[in-house]
Amino acid sequence: MWRNPRYDPIIDAIDYQAVYKQTLQAFIPLFEDGKTRDSVIQLMVEQSPESPNYWDVYSSILFMIKEAKTHDATLLTSAILDKADYFVTLDKSLIKNGKKMLNDEYHILLVTPKESMNIFRTKRKHGGKQQAKK
Repeated sequence: MWRNPRYDPIIDAIDYQAVYKQTLQAFIPLFEDGKTRDSVIQLMVEQSPESPNYWDVYSSILFMIKEAKTHDATLLTSAILDKADYFVTLDKSLIKNGKKMLNDEYHILLVTPKESMNIFRTKRKHGGKQQAKK
């Protein structure tokens, strides 16, 4: 289901963590029957910040960026886990509201197609050297 940002409450980072942990604890007993438990719990276990898992990244995008939709979170999570430097999008609202959080937390920069072409030209001009992210 696509989220409607108009009806979503603003959740700060501390509350987000509390909701995430409570949700995780509520799901664990549902899968303690043996077979399903090991495979599902392994997906839900939190990992270190150096190696975040899919659901940690995905849920943080949905909770922390009010304007992010389900498909945005799916694509961004894949790009983050693949260690992309940039994510090109035409979604101005996503760029405006998610750029800082995504760069600070996951070191990925949201850019427009025009910005991406300028980055590409600059890198090509400088022999492909990585430019500092802003």
